[in-house]
This record gives sequence, C-alpha cells and structure tokens, in this order.
Amino acid sequence: MRSYGKKIGSALALACFLLLGACSARVSTEDIRSSLNAGNYEDLQEKMQTAHEEHQEFVTALNLARVYQLQGRWRESIALYDSGLRILEEYEQRAIINLREALGTVGSILIARGSKDYFGTGYERTLLHTFNSLNYLMLGDFTGAMVEMRKMEQRQELWLAEEERRLQEHLEDLRERSSANYDDLSGLPANYTMTALLNDPRTKAVARSYQDAFSYSLSAIVCRLAGDPDYAAISLRRAALLDQNARILFSAAWGKGKITAGQWEPVIPKAPSAQPSLARVLNVLKPSSDAKGKNSQEISVIVFCGLAPALHMERVRIPAPYIGYVLVDLPAFFPPLQYGTPTVESSTGQGLPLYALLHTDLLAYRTLKDELRYEVGSAIARAVSRAAIAGATYAAAASNKNTQSFAPLLGALATGIMDLFSSGASQNVRNWELLPAEAYLSQGQVRKGESVRIQIEREMVEIDLPQEANGVIIIVSHAAKAKMRVDYVAY
Repeated sequence: MRSYGKKIGSALALACFLLLGACSARVSTEDIRSSLNAGNYEDLQEKMQTAHEEHQEFVTALNLARVYQLQGRWRESIALYDSGLRILEEYEQRAIINLREALGTVGSILIARGSKDYFGTGYERTLLHTFNSLNYLMLGDFTGAMVEMRKMEQRQELWLAEEERRLQEHLEDLRERSSANYDDLSGLPANYTMTALLNDPRTKAVARSYQDAFSYSLSAIVCRLAGDPDYAAISLRRAALLDQNARILFSAAWGKGKITAGQWEPVIPKAPSAQPSLARVLNVLKPSSDAKGKNSQEISVIVFCGLAPALHMERVRIPAPYIGYVLVDLPAFFPPLQYGTPTVESSTGQGLPLYALLHTDLLAYRTLKDELRYEVGSAIARAVSRAAIAGATYAAAASNKNTQSFAPLLGALATGIMDLFSSGASQNVRNWELLPAEAYLSQGQVRKGESVRIQIEREMVEIDLPQEANGVIIIVSHAAKAKMRVDYVAY
C-alpha cells in the first residue's frame, strides 16, 4: 500500500509541476483586463514581454505587439508582429506529418485541448496584417502600410483554402457537408453556457469566410494614399459586398456622383472596354480645384472600442460512480468588453457618421460554431479517455486486497489529477485577447483649421487638425474604460 501511495503521490506532484509550467509567465485574462482598466499599460507590457520571452508563442507575440501599439510604440510593435508572423509561417511550413504535430493532435483529442499549440483562427491571422498596417500608417509609411494590406488579402485566401480542408477532414464527406445542419446544437451539454450565444441570429448571419469589411475598407484607404487606385477600388468593392455599411460610408465620402453602387458590383464585362477606369472613377490623390476643396481637408477616423472575447475551456463535470465524475471540457468565451457607441463631430457641429465594420465577438462565435461538431467529438473522446484511465486505476486498486477499500478514493484521485493537468494545458488555447471588440470607421471632409471631438460615453477628446494638411487619419483606441488614446498622421 505504501508503494502504491508513493506512486500516486509522485503522479500528483508531477501533474502539479506540469500545471505550474503551463501557467508560468502567462498573463491571465483577469490581469490583462484589470491592467487595462487601470490604464497601466507599462505594467502590462512588462508582463507580456516576460510571457513572450518565456514561451515565444504566436499569441504572446500578438498580445505584446498590441500593447506596444496602445502605447504608440509603432516600430517595436512592427517587430513583434513580424515575430508572430515568423512563428505562424514556421508552423504553416512544417511537414504535413511530423512527430510534434502528431503528438499535439493526439493529445488534444485524448487528454487536453491545449496539448496542441494555438496558432490563431482565420480572422486573427488576417488581422495581424491589418493592425501592423496601422503601425506603418502612423509612421507615415503608406507604401509599407499597403504591403501589409496586400499580405492581409493573401492571408485571407490561405485561410479560406485551409478552412475548406479542415471542414472536409472533420465532416463525414462532401455531400453530407453540403447539407449539414450547422445550427443543430442538440449534442451540447445542457449547462454549456455558449449554447445561447451560438444560437444568436447575428452569429448565424456571419459569413463562413470570416472576412471582415473593416480590413478591406482600410485597404481601400491605404492603397489610395499609396498611389495604387486600381487596388484601392478592388478592396473597396470587396468591403462593400461584405457589409452594407461600407457601401454607405464610401458612397458618402468618395461618391459625389463619381462612384455609384452599381460600379462596385463584381460584374464581368463583355469586353475589356466595357469596364471603366478605376483610377478615373476614384479620382485618387488629385486635389480638388474648386474653392471648397482648397478650404477643406479629408479626415478619416478609426475607432477601436473594448476588448475581444477571451477564449477559455468551460469544464462540465458529470457525477460518475467509482471515479468521482466525468470531465467534459468545451471551448467557450469570456464575454467581450464593450463601452458604448462612439461619436465624432467637428468644432462647427458637423457630425461625421461612424460605421461599425469589425465585430470580433461575432467572428469568434461563428468560428467556434463552424468547428462545433469537431469540438464536441474531441471533448467526448477526451472525457472517455480520462474516464477509462481513472476506471483502470479504480479496477487495479479494487483487485488488490491492500488497496481495495481505497479504490473509490484512488479512482477519484486519478480523475482529479487529470483534471488538474488538463486545466493547466488548456492555457495554450488562449486567443488574441487584446483585439478590440469593435472597430468603427468614418470618412468625410471638414474645413481647414477646425478641431474634431470624439466621445465614447463620458470620455471625450478634442483634436486640433493641422491646417496645412490635405488630409488626416486619426486612430482612437479605447481599450480601457477610463482611458482613450488618440494618434493621427497628416498627409
């Protein structure tokens, strides 16, 4: 009995050690949100830097890059986004079959979902380039910003191809996939809290391509400023097709009879001459010759509000004889932090409408919903695997006279050890928590010499625009409820 007890004690100590290793140096969701709400970016940056140096993970690079961005440290943010991209590309370039990937996949299905490293979902991978483009934008490097937006669109294509492959692997066959009921949530545990969110009509309405209109709208603005009107028009069309708000935004800002909704439709012309020159349609970078154009300047306002939902594992415990309980762990989200709708107006009282073009909560929920069949299957496999190990421990103890009376306790202890280990390993499923919950975009014209007021609930800032500039791009970050950061670049 003593020998058996020592083995159990050693196993428990090993599990605790692995748990501490899994959690070491990682910044918890609670720490991230409390530091931001306190406006303590410097302290959060130090914690994030320690986490990235310790683990060198894709998500630690993204979080640290975003912290630098929130401090206006554009070049350091670029370096971290590039670091995250290298980690992602190294993962994507691995052999299809390799020992590390195979062990990670088996572990994620049989032991803990976090056994396999987290390399982001489609929208996180593409937003890496979108947010890195903002760094170049704030440095006045419009060409560098355009390069990142081109990478964003390439990343979208890669993700769509990968998602198609994943769906083919996880579902039974192509014909069943075409008629599958993605809205059937009957296989979920009754007390799984994500059920209501996944049933939300807004979640069902998001396209499975995970393309966001915000990235394409920003691409249109950036490419236009970088002197590539043809590509700007392509991005503009894609944004307009993804979100009606983008169509309204650009019709008001760049329309004036020059761009019509019909010209944005992806029609295939009968002959090359049937398609008008996109450069002429956009009239890019040509200053207006009228008096109004000389006395006004273009203004673009980008507002990031709140924080994206934070991924974690929801642990559903079902009582079971001899082993204590069966653990079913499913991915879920802490709700996003949202702080109200922003408003923008000039000092003369002219309102500049803001359009919400990025909703990371909907993208996150939609991603999870599309993977739900695979996730439920993996959760059941993990639950059965852990229950079998705990059951084998109970059976072994029950078959020995010296340990027979302790068999239920040892079975429950084995369940607890695996629960402890899987809890620590689940830290690896953490997503890009410092993404904003929503992103708004506004475009318009104001008179030179005016100021612009931006307000979110009780927080308000006023910016004096440079009179000599032809245009200004303003970025507002409201990641913390009591702190709003404003940066701008003139051109």
